[in-house]
Amino acid sequence: MDSSEVEAKIKQIMSAVFSMKPEDINQTTNNENVAKWDSISHMNLIVALEDGFGIEFLDREIGPLTSYPKILGQVQSKLAG
Repeated sequence: MDSSEVEAKIKQIMSAVFSMKPEDINQTTNNENVAKWDSISHMNLIVALEDGFGIEFLDREIGPLTSYPKILGQVQSKLAG
């Protein structure tokens, strides 16, 4: 899976969890400017990312995943091994 496919899939997952358009997700998207991003939806996002990419986040990695760039970086890192 190349970088653009990873980005598109993350945006698809985030848009489903937060009920927003994938094209509205960008480098500034974070838990402070997405109205539906609360603790429950955050955990729903984590589960959806793990299921969607076949990866697993460690407990200490979950809390800091508060923006699209952080999520993208962490997912890419997990996929790279």
